[in-house]
Parts: sequence; C-alpha cells; structure tokens
Amino acid sequence: IFIMPKKFSQIALIGAPNAGKSTLANFLVGQKISIVSPKVQTTRNTIKAIMVEGETQIVFLDTPGVFIPQTTRPLERAIVRAAWQAIKEADFVCLLIDAVKGLGDNNQQILKDLEFHKIKPTIVINKVDTIQKEKVLGMIAELAGRGFEKIFLISATTGDGVDGLKEHLISISPESEWQFNDDEITDAPMKFVASEITREKLFLHLKQDLPYSLFVKTDSWEDLNNGQVK
Repeated sequence: IFIMPKKFSQIALIGAPNAGKSTLANFLVGQKISIVSPKVQTTRNTIKAIMVEGETQIVFLDTPGVFIPQTTRPLERAIVRAAWQAIKEADFVCLLIDAVKGLGDNNQQILKDLEFHKIKPTIVINKVDTIQKEKVLGMIAELAGRGFEKIFLISATTGDGVDGLKEHLISISPESEWQFNDDEITDAPMKFVASEITREKLFLHLKQDLPYSLFVKTDSWEDLNNGQVK
C-alpha cells in the first residue's frame, strides 16, 4: 500500500495595509481567524491560520500591514517589526498587492526590502474583480519584467482564483511532519480570538472616533448550553 507522505510549510502573507491578507487567510482556512475592517492596521500581531488539505498542512502567518512607520509612534514601529519577524520565520512568502492601489510607493519599498533580504515572494494581486483588466495587465507586465514568474490574480472576498494559488502553495510545500493536530485552525487561545473579534466590532462601529491604541482584553468566557459563547 502506498501512503502519501505528509507535507508541511509556513507561509507568510505580507503586504501593505488593507491588501486583504486577513480576508485571504480566513478564506483558506474556511473560518474566521483574523479580524477584518476597512481601517488600516487592524491586524497588529501575526496570527497563525492553519489549513489542512489532504496530506498537506500549511500554516499561514497573517502579518500586520507593512508600511513606513512614523518614528514618533512606537505602536507603528512595533507593528512593522512583527510583520518582518514573521517573514524571517516563514518557509515561503506571498506578497499581496491591492489591485486598486497598484504598485505604489509602499509596495515598491516592500519589494526593495524583500530583494535586499534575497526573498523571492509569490505575487498575489488581490481585488482584481474591482478594477479594469488593462490596469491589472500593466501590473503583471511590470512585475514579470522584474523577474517574478509566479503571479496569481485573485479576489479573497469571492474566492475567485484562490484554488489555483492554493494548489501552487501545496505543490511547493516540502515533505515534513505536521506541527499541529489536524483539527487545529490556529495556535491562538480562544480568549485572544474573542478579544480580536470584539476589537473588530469596535473598529467597524466607532468610525471617526476610533482611538488607534485601542486594546481589548477578554475578562470572562462562558460556554452556553446552546453551543454559543458569552
């Protein structure tokens, strides 16, 4: 009997703020692990989202958005440091680019920094369902001209193109034992996930009044008889 060998890899999802990293991580895992909001810097810590597909386990490191932090803001510097730490831990890197914003200054700086560290990312152009085809083709041409061979066009919201990306990531994952049980979807404690979801709702409802240093701590956790959590 031939038994398929197990495969494992850690893949960092990186990109500028609001490129769709958390939305993609949630889609790949099939559950909400990372919070999502239109506000920049929603993700502050690197969240591990664990996907199992057949004999392959992939841990997606959903990183905070990479941007050029203001030196007077320690929170911003810490957020960017967390993203680069995850990049160093990963076996592979996927760079998400917001198709609407294109290859602006922020993405150009990320590409330059990756090149400096000799990291060749898989390019993922997200939100392609929201802009004209010609603009996307222009981006592909520029990136291909810079030597990037693996460029995927997706919509993390609808899932278009994600299967092709997933197949590629499975194919490059090396043979290795899994690091997590097959029923684990994150290594984060559920109280932390609850705190993050609360913070997401505050982000969505506070709008202009939002204090960016907002921090949420879960004080109590109660499992109800109907399967819900209070």
